Amino acid sequence: LFENLETDTYKHTIYQQQPEHFDTMGCCLSTETEIDPVTPPFKDEEGEEIVDNLPQGIQLTGALKLRDEGFTGKGLKIAVIDSGIFDEHPGFEGKVTRKKWFREGPDILHGTHVAGTIHMMAPDADLYDYRVFGATGATGVTRAIAESIRMATDAGCKLINMSLGGPSPTRPIKEAIDYAYAKGVILVCAAGNEGDNKIDTNEIR
Repeated sequence: LFENLETDTYKHTIYQQQPEHFDTMGCCLSTETEIDPVTPPFKDEEGEEIVDNLPQGIQLTGALKLRDEGFTGKGLKIAVIDSGIFDEHPGFEGKVTRKKWFREGPDILHGTHVAGTIHMMAPDADLYDYRVFGATGATGVTRAIAESIRMATDAGCKLINMSLGGPSPTRPIKEAIDYAYAKGVILVCAAGNEGDNKIDTNEIR
């Protein structure tokens, strides 16, 4: 299920559950489940991380190796340009700061899931929340994305994550990306989510 605004054709996946229906990683739970929506604790009573409780997906993408080598994101500001983050979720441990929401609406699970993944990969990084998707808002998605990139750059973010996609390049976003890149910002964006409908294509490469 995708959101398609009348004036913009950017897409992100939106789920219909409410914030209480997802766990720390933003994984949707059944509305009838009796499971605690918070995943097992990642720190003990003394504040030490319980790495065995990290989700398998996080472990498979190298989180344990990063921790072993001392890379936890400490001192790093990361912008999440997405559908908004449920910053009150205890799994974020106060590491999320709402910077600018250009649009509003109830669907914030995609951005929360993305932010949760980043937080588990870099638990000491500060996450800056820029919301560009939502049912209502005075700013269109294209302009919201472009302005968010510039705002995040000026706020000192050294990494910008954009788990979103569109049908074609736009000048405002390209110019914003050029602006960030010139200042040494690393931009990470989704690609290939829709595939090409060819069974012999490696979609994850």
